[in-house]
Amino acid sequence: MQSLPNKIPTETKPPRCSSYLNPYKCHCNFQTNLLVNFLRHFHSTPAILKCQKCNYPTSSRLLYLKHRLTCTTPKKPKPLKIFQCDHCPYYGKRASRLRIHISKNHPQYTTQWRHCPHCPYKSTEQYVINRHLLRKHTPDYGFHCPHCDYKTKVKFRLTAHLRSEHAPPDEVEWFTCPSCPYRSKMKHVLKKHVTLKHLPHVEWFQCEFCEYKSKLRHVLRNHVIAKHESEENIRWFECARCEYRAKRKFHLVRHMLRHRTDEEVEWFECEKCSYRAKKADGLRKHVLYRHTAAEEIQWFECGKCEYRAKTRSALLSHVAGRHVVLTDGN
Repeated sequence: MQSLPNKIPTETKPPRCSSYLNPYKCHCNFQTNLLVNFLRHFHSTPAILKCQKCNYPTSSRLLYLKHRLTCTTPKKPKPLKIFQCDHCPYYGKRASRLRIHISKNHPQYTTQWRHCPHCPYKSTEQYVINRHLLRKHTPDYGFHCPHCDYKTKVKFRLTAHLRSEHAPPDEVEWFTCPSCPYRSKMKHVLKKHVTLKHLPHVEWFQCEFCEYKSKLRHVLRNHVIAKHESEENIRWFECARCEYRAKRKFHLVRHMLRHRTDEEVEWFECEKCSYRAKKADGLRKHVLYRHTAAEEIQWFECGKCEYRAKTRSALLSHVAGRHVVLTDGN
């Protein structure tokens, strides 16, 4: 008896059942003879992908990616939002600056004042009132340092204090500058360093009332408060022992040292010698000048000569003494 061949020649194979079926077609040109593949691919509505530069539409991700590689249309710039004064030609980039402009130049149109329920302080912004209530009328300092007399009403400030003042050297998480040897215990301090020293094309924050400008928004804000804020809008920090008052809290804190006896002073002691200071900044400068290697110092360089200083104040004194020429009108 003759045995059957193991394989049937291709030309004599019977056609598959699927050959008689119409393929499953999708609206995006995909088609298949297998239902399982179609269900895996299926989507109810065509996903339209648009080029961000020229708005070219397609439902094919492959065509979209190919188009992006070849599209030469320049990306459309985002429209600049302008805040225009309704009472004069003034305009600005920020709503907060427009509110300040209106309050100073068009007080008759000023928005409704919000008043502190405990004192004459007022502001047009509710968040400013809330901050004032916390700082001036909340007696309980809920967060105390376990290592010193420091206390605060805000938790994140206590955390920052513990990290910067009491963390053991082997537990300090240093934030290192990618462009120079500078490092800091505080991330925001490193960010400030990078902005001031290594970002020459950073956006400047321009004062809307004079020619002053700064790379840091909070520095400009302090400038506006110090130079352009009206007397009735300033939140003064008043000394409880004399008539002194300040526009900034740290100025009042520095002033209060004058009223302390030696027994009341919280001394800041150097870990490497017998030096001590009444202020943390005094100890910082001592360590900088006496115990810091040159390669670890963040130098402040003069832009007009080769002079460099260990502190910003020293550089400013150098510039004022060597490079600022006073005229008869100054």
